[in-house]
Amino acid sequence: MGRRDEHHAAESSKGLLDEILPSLADYYQQCRKILVSGRTQRELEHLREQFGGTFRKDAYTDHFPKVAFKSGGQNAVLAVWPRKADLSEFQVNLAFSNPGAGSQTLPYPTVEIFSHGLARTVVPAKGLSRITLSDSLFDHHFFAQAQSDAPARRILVPEARQRLMELYCVSTHHNLYVGLEFERVLLKKYTHANDLTASLLADLSDGAQRLIEVLLRRLTIEEADRDALEILSVSFPAEIVRCQVCGESIVLDRIECRRCETPHHRDCWDYNGRCAVYGCGESHFRIPA
Repeated sequence: MGRRDEHHAAESSKGLLDEILPSLADYYQQCRKILVSGRTQRELEHLREQFGGTFRKDAYTDHFPKVAFKSGGQNAVLAVWPRKADLSEFQVNLAFSNPGAGSQTLPYPTVEIFSHGLARTVVPAKGLSRITLSDSLFDHHFFAQAQSDAPARRILVPEARQRLMELYCVSTHHNLYVGLEFERVLLKKYTHANDLTASLLADLSDGAQRLIEVLLRRLTIEEADRDALEILSVSFPAEIVRCQVCGESIVLDRIECRRCETPHHRDCWDYNGRCAVYGCGESHFRIPA
């Protein structure tokens, strides 16, 4: 595919996302009113028919479906679900994977950045240590953890920190989690129900793409010298462990079922309310040592 075709494909995907977000935001608001009903089901089926091939459906996102799309050459998935039983607060997840990692760009170093207000809900990933960037504004609002200090500092340049602050300020519920691992960027944002609009979802998607563009510029093969290549090289694990709820790989935010020891993402466990293994049903988890 040539550059013109790639640009056209990106524009088409952007247009599709712009088109679907108002309907999707309206659907989430309708689900607040009638979570499980024939009316809500009909609305969901109508959206799926209208945007065939766009929704990802599974047992855990039936009423709050995932949406797959392309953004700046990245494969992206948007997922929204309620954090509270009264549907007064939602969690928005955006996951971006870079299929060019390892060819045009180096893999992302393993880094977690999360706002201070989320410190009690984030399960620290094993092997990460806190770093400070001598940036009073950034350090006042965020914790940063990394597997290795130098790669994290290399990508968390002032422009990247500015993009993180912009994402932090999207919506009246100021919070943000960003996790980097190998070829993947995961963004999490909590928002009040009244703020869950097409505009907010578009701002998060656009802001995440701007952040990723900054990160990738710091990871280009051409820019990295030999020492940086040695520092930033990442060894992929021999076995990729996947979450039983979302199907994505687990490196950050990992917990295990207390009974059967099956690994899950912490937020996926919170969403599902119990172990996702059929027949287990355990409602308590443990944090691996």
